Amino acid sequence: MGFMKDPSATVAWGFTRWLIAGNVAVVVIIVTMAGSAIYADYVQHRQIAFGRVANVAQVMARYLAGVFDKTDLALRSVAYEYQYHMLGTGGTNAPAIRKLVAHQRATLPEVDSIRIATADGVVRFGTDGVDGIRIDDRSYFERARDGEPALILSEPLLGRISGKWLVVAARRLARPDGSFAGVAFASITSDYLSNSFAAVDLGRDGAISMRDLDLRLVARHPDLAGSASAVSRANVSAQLREVLRSGPESGTYIAPTALDGIERLNAYQRVGELPFYVIVGISSSEWRAAVAQDASAIGSLAAMALLLTLGFSWLLHGAWRRRESALAAEKRSSEELARVNKALEELSVRDPLTGLLNRRYLDETMAREIAQAERSAQPVSFVLIDLDHFKRLNDTRGHRAGDAVLRAVGVLLSDSIRAGDLACRYGGEEFLLVLPGTPAEVAVQRTDELRAALARLRVADEGAPLRVTLSAGVATYPDHGATREALIRSADAALYLAKAAGRDCVRLAGLAEATTT
Repeated sequence: MGFMKDPSATVAWGFTRWLIAGNVAVVVIIVTMAGSAIYADYVQHRQIAFGRVANVAQVMARYLAGVFDKTDLALRSVAYEYQYHMLGTGGTNAPAIRKLVAHQRATLPEVDSIRIATADGVVRFGTDGVDGIRIDDRSYFERARDGEPALILSEPLLGRISGKWLVVAARRLARPDGSFAGVAFASITSDYLSNSFAAVDLGRDGAISMRDLDLRLVARHPDLAGSASAVSRANVSAQLREVLRSGPESGTYIAPTALDGIERLNAYQRVGELPFYVIVGISSSEWRAAVAQDASAIGSLAAMALLLTLGFSWLLHGAWRRRESALAAEKRSSEELARVNKALEELSVRDPLTGLLNRRYLDETMAREIAQAERSAQPVSFVLIDLDHFKRLNDTRGHRAGDAVLRAVGVLLSDSIRAGDLACRYGGEEFLLVLPGTPAEVAVQRTDELRAALARLRVADEGAPLRVTLSAGVATYPDHGATREALIRSADAALYLAKAAGRDCVRLAGLAEATTT
């Protein structure tokens, strides 16, 4: 008999070859997918980490800007009271000045102290009872003495009174004739800023620092051993200096931190228009450990697939579920940052579109302004402004054009008011000016000048330039009311008369006749 092949062996060999080929194909697919997944995971973790630190940097920059805005408002109030109601009366009332300074300090937990130094550079009044210290060699005092009118922010300083590292915010004081009368200044300590940074969880070895434009350290968290001695020093990485040359407002980079040698993934953000940066970093080992952990999981799944192909889908699903859990955790972190961001924005005193004070701040301030006017027996005028036919402009030219007009009006109001005056976006196209020490007739005259300036203004937009006019009502304490509500009602009634008279005019509350265009 001849030799005959076993059909079953042929089938088995065919099945084996198919199984081997199938397994090889599965292995190739698994390895390819695993490699792609590891790379995509690496990219995603890196992007998430960059997004996380960038979000925190933006939130902290807005928080710091708010701290200095509130400090500046307090200094403006101190300067106004000191200049107009103390120096302006021909003498200084020391108990009243100390009470004023103490009141402003009590409203600002961010500030370590508020003091007033006279023109000779000697501290005369302060919340901590320390007088007689000379500051005439400090750069912020010299800048004020040279005539700088805006808020002055110092470099990091070691306080002579407190012995703490701090930043000074100062405003120039002037006598009625405009000559230099000294400075009102507030100290914000590096410790306070560091403690504020500590509220943000950036994981192990995360860090937040604040530096000035010359990259001198102002504050840092965590406050590692020896980092206090690094305050005012500009020891930063070459990578930070490099990215600042191409992106002076914000950016990201990876580099070892010069202070402690830990490599971090960092984001920096300019603090508004102030001369500071906030720099937020998370340890590179943290996000790379997450990548390595995911890569290990994916590799284990691939190895398991070589031994148990049928179990591969289940294992892959487990890895995917873990990955989804990690992404969900990152999403929760982002939502928490968003909530923090929203809370800080709600605390902001500025209207984001026009840059003017918002209504909430004004509601808190009007009662104080009226009380100050009552104490000083001085008038305070309130001007309620409404843009004429603004709804029609929005309907015909679009909301972008309307926003452009609101921004332009905000700039005009900001440029037109004096130091000590307040300009607020009261709602929609309505604005409110608070003019301390201004009688009704002067307020009407100034408002009419503002009306004429707006009538001449042309706002650039796609197509023809935009022109807008305003109607305004003026009410003055105590002539037209003694409370915030009464004065607002009087100003609103005067505004109604201005609109009834054909708009583009100013009316004074309680008068049958008023200033016209």
